Amino acid sequence: KILRVPIATCSDNPRNVAEELTCGVAMLQGQRVQDSEGFCCGCDMQDFLSGLPTRGDIECLTEESAHCLGFDDLWYSLFSVDPAQVFYDITVSIAKPSDPAASWQDVVYDEYR
Repeated sequence: KILRVPIATCSDNPRNVAEELTCGVAMLQGQRVQDSEGFCCGCDMQDFLSGLPTRGDIECLTEESAHCLGFDDLWYSLFSVDPAQVFYDITVSIAKPSDPAASWQDVVYDEYR
């Protein structure tokens, strides 16, 4: 969301305590969420003289804008996924020739399980 605040009153310094920040901060499990303080925008002389639209559509002489993070009531959980794994079923049969003296082309195998 965008807040319009009087000129020189917007505070977005991440080193400030949450109460001093124009947007406040997000908290997660009692800890401050990094970079959740939003950001401030004001006008410089070029913005004032150009007459072009400003971020937050502010009046350059009297206002600054604070651009704050907003959170929906619906949250999603994120999970990491391990690399894919491939499993094989391998069947091994052991056989020995019924006549070890026979030629390899004429061998008949007896199978053992």
